[in-house]
Amino acid sequence: MFRIEIETTNAAFEDAPEDEITRILRDLADYIAQWSLQSGRQVYQGVLRDINGNTVGTWQYTPEEEPIEFVDVNDPEKGMMAFLRQTLNPEDLEEES
Repeated sequence: MFRIEIETTNAAFEDAPEDEITRILRDLADYIAQWSLQSGRQVYQGVLRDINGNTVGTWQYTPEEEPIEFVDVNDPEKGMMAFLRQTLNPEDLEEES
């Protein structure tokens, strides 16, 4: 999820609020792209400033969970027995005689 909140009640938004919002969003996009490229890390949150340098909002990125892969439990490659072979000792899987 990506969330942006911008408070638009100060002087920077009086004459042309759409221009100021556009400028803030462009600055944010540039910042995220540059920081990610330079640091090799993803940026997850920050503050937003108007043209006068006042803090007017925040943004936050929360990565989504990896989708769950549903598999057939009887599938020899991905099923329950494949899982058990990877996690248990081979002796644990031997049938009792």
